[in-house]
Amino acid sequence: MTPDLFKISNFNGVAAGQTATITIPAQGIYRKLVLIYKESGTAVTLSNMQAAITEIRLKINGKIQQRYSAAELIAINALYGKTFLDGRLPIFFAPPWRRQALGEDVFRWGMADVQSFQVEVDIAAGRTAPSIECLCYWQQGEEAMGTIRKFRRFNLPVTATGENVWMPPVLDAYVGVHALSSNITDVKVLVDNTEKRNSEVVDLHDLMDDQNLVAQSGYTHVLFDPSRRFEDVLAMTKPGEPNNAVQDYRFIFTMGAATGFDLLTETVGARD
Repeated sequence: MTPDLFKISNFNGVAAGQTATITIPAQGIYRKLVLIYKESGTAVTLSNMQAAITEIRLKINGKIQQRYSAAELIAINALYGKTFLDGRLPIFFAPPWRRQALGEDVFRWGMADVQSFQVEVDIAAGRTAPSIECLCYWQQGEEAMGTIRKFRRFNLPVTATGENVWMPPVLDAYVGVHALSSNITDVKVLVDNTEKRNSEVVDLHDLMDDQNLVAQSGYTHVLFDPSRRFEDVLAMTKPGEPNNAVQDYRFIFTMGAATGFDLLTETVGARD
């Protein structure tokens, strides 16, 4: 069925220094949302968008499924080839950059088993006459929410150069980790003592370049499926044992400077 494209404007609390909220109709199937943000009636530029929207949270039945700032969302979209348009923040549920139709459609958000769907947008203080609308790319259908993309934010304190260990949660399959740091020189990833990555950052990013992905300035990307094929994500279960969870999952970042940083995990799995 051909998806529809329509706009909803009933955000509450749209003001500088406040959290704007909207309840999205929990029906049909969502492929994409676009947050349209303006100040004094004008679509904002890239730098203003990055400064104005400090955090976005997508909630299903009251639980956060995706969390990032505008700057982080723009960077991740750009990694996958999406060009920024003034005033627009696209949120992809069915990512068009996946290599297979199934790998794209499997992540769309069906609402058949959803009671509530909210979007929260934190607006920075000092902004001038902000306004927000939400553009929905949606289709009719009765489809339950299955495997979805999820984003979580973490922080790694760094007090010394050299190797620093981070142990992310063993929850969902990992598409990748996006570290907001340019001070990382080498990355090692171990899953139950088996090396999944062990290289300089330049080689991780070169692997992405082979697939026409664009590493973003100020980020260290560790992607497990640069092929963008669903079967290449890093499962958190042992091979051949789908009910046997990984026990030890760790990243070892070699730091050129003792500066802590945030990380975004990009995972796929059942909603929280």
